[in-house]
Amino acid sequence: MNAIKSYQNKMKDRFVDNLSSMFPNSDKRIRVWAEIDKYKWKEDDDVWKQKKGITAPQYEVHFDGEFVCFIDSQKTEKYNLSEFLINIRKLYRDGKIFVNVEMYEVKKAEAEAKNKVSDLIIPKAENEAEAMIVETIKKQAKKRGRKVISKWTT
Repeated sequence: MNAIKSYQNKMKDRFVDNLSSMFPNSDKRIRVWAEIDKYKWKEDDDVWKQKKGITAPQYEVHFDGEFVCFIDSQKTEKYNLSEFLINIRKLYRDGKIFVNVEMYEVKKAEAEAKNKVSDLIIPKAENEAEAMIVETIKKQAKKRGRKVISKWTT
């Protein structure tokens, strides 16, 4: 195993050790990629320098597909670990990652429900006061992107 893969696995293990008590299955949810493996080294000057050994290897860390941070093999493991933990905490606070994987489905369902345009059914106005109320409801519904349907009640 080459030095890049060794460092990559070593850092992933350190991250997993620190998160395993809080995030279930963190070993499967954390990804550490060497930039030379992820990007085409002929197209990016920084990656080309890493490939040729001119600069130290750089890595990207993702948690549940969400970018966490870059880590630099020239910096200490303690520094890289602290960067990782600071950014994980920020992602968690911002609601971009969750402790339980099932929460991603809940978030997706909430977003779909929020984006759905639903109809608002109100009774037809029978007098002038009700007509003013109906107009106010229609204006508010229009601001929120909802459609208003007036029906006769029986």
